[in-house]
Amino acid sequence: MNRFRCKVCGRTYEAVPKICDCGNGSPSLWDIASPDGRPPEALRADPGRSDAPQPPVYAPPASGGPTFPVYPSPAPLSAAPPYAPAPEKRAEAPKAGRAAVAVLSVLLCVLLAGAGVFGYFTYRAFALGENILNGNGEDGGGTGRKKRDAPEETTALTPAPAAFPLPEFSPVNTVTPPNEARLIKLPSFAGTEFDALLHDVFYGNELRFTKAEQGSATVPVGFVISQSLPAGSLVNTGTELVLTVSIGAQKLTMPDVAGKSYEAAAAELSSYRLECEITLLENTGEHTPGTVRETFPPAGTEVTEGDVVTLLVWDEVGQTPTPTPGSGTMYVDGVSMDVPAGFTLTDQSEDLACCEDSSMDILIMMHSCYMNVFDELDAYDSYSAGIRDLFESDDVTLTDYDVFSIDGYQTLYVVLSKPGGDRVEEILFIQISDIRAVEIQFEFFDANNVTAAESRALRDAVSSISVD
Repeated sequence: MNRFRCKVCGRTYEAVPKICDCGNGSPSLWDIASPDGRPPEALRADPGRSDAPQPPVYAPPASGGPTFPVYPSPAPLSAAPPYAPAPEKRAEAPKAGRAAVAVLSVLLCVLLAGAGVFGYFTYRAFALGENILNGNGEDGGGTGRKKRDAPEETTALTPAPAAFPLPEFSPVNTVTPPNEARLIKLPSFAGTEFDALLHDVFYGNELRFTKAEQGSATVPVGFVISQSLPAGSLVNTGTELVLTVSIGAQKLTMPDVAGKSYEAAAAELSSYRLECEITLLENTGEHTPGTVRETFPPAGTEVTEGDVVTLLVWDEVGQTPTPTPGSGTMYVDGVSMDVPAGFTLTDQSEDLACCEDSSMDILIMMHSCYMNVFDELDAYDSYSAGIRDLFESDDVTLTDYDVFSIDGYQTLYVVLSKPGGDRVEEILFIQISDIRAVEIQFEFFDANNVTAAESRALRDAVSSISVD
């Protein structure tokens, strides 16, 4: 009985199955196998084998019909190894895909070639200065290269006039000419910070600033005091401007100007940047009019630039009214007061007034003092705390106080009492300058014995106080 072999995998079967175990289901891929499972081609290669297929034997039919080839019976199955299938063929790429790849390769080569040609002519046009549009180089021969050996033209050709003027070509590497000088109107830089001017976007670039330092008690450190050219001046750009800059108030020692004329003393103090005030002193003819007796602050003390210095100057002889006993006027440093009725001036140097009788129940004193009462009081939290600290002591108690004005000058009124209740002081401080005050003191030795007439006379005297 014949066996059938799968041409794909070589498996043999007793009958042709619908589908082989390898998946072969086509009848055309089956063949008759040899008894030992080898393919017929192997058997034909060795015809001497007993199991090789023999040529057909033609025998006449028994009934005289047509003859048919008679094949020998197949040999029994043997234990020969199964037939190894042929290796599968790889699927080839479609022809259409190979054609597309070839076309893309050709296009890429064309693009690269075109880029190279464009770069070459661009280099010739911009780097070598050749005219590639008309196909001629510098020599006009169409080669794009300059003929080094050609002789120069001896005849100058006049170029044809252009239809409109062409702008001049300016090389990139030339230095740009500086801006033309122009006029600037100077403002006032006083009160401006010097460092801010140096970095100002306009003046810092248009002007050249030079600093000169100077002490000042009114201008903060680093700010401009004055400038070398006045505001409103028209100057060119790049003009140098000297600015005087403050370095703050400087400490110095008060010079001695006693005995000098007022003009000379004021000029010397002004050179130290000190302010001057004058106070005229009564001159009976013993001193040279217009000369300085002393200063406040005194000579040798430390002062600061900008401080006010008071010059005590001898007045002209007879110019200051000189109160005499019974004249009815008390006068010190511009402050005057009527002498109360029933009192008389006994000591002109201190403007001391006493009762006409010898009891001396009331004493009036009027003199100058170097102090600023209100500056000292401002250092306290309140005037009340300051007055108590300045005037109270173990045997003096503050009874009352008041602050008011006389002819526009600040005045402090203080009432002090002493143990026993019969000793009372009433004091008026009239601040006539920053460092000088006039003190008027009423001292009651026995306040309980003051008559109504004396009290009325004292009230009238206080109301007559004036500052000229």
